Amino acid sequence: MATAEGVAVVDTATRTRLTRIPYETRTGPVTTGEYRGGGMGIALAPDGRTAYVTEGFIRDGYGNGITVVDLTGRKRPFEVVAGARPLGIAIL
Repeated sequence: MATAEGVAVVDTATRTRLTRIPYETRTGPVTTGEYRGGGMGIALAPDGRTAYVTEGFIRDGYGNGITVVDLTGRKRPFEVVAGARPLGIAIL
């Protein structure tokens, strides 16, 4: 699930959080505040191994975008610039 601080990897069978993959910006971790960057939407690939998260920032500082998250490796391999405040995402 997308949270204000990162992507929470959850075991849906036991309803427990396994870990959190934190959001990061060029200046470090996401800070607090109403307009801070962070997750706004999330979609899972059909195989459950990859999540696509819309965020209010991209780690390298180039704006808002979509981050691809490898849930098995618990890594963020890349981001894609998506325009102003992407709120949701769906995989069809």
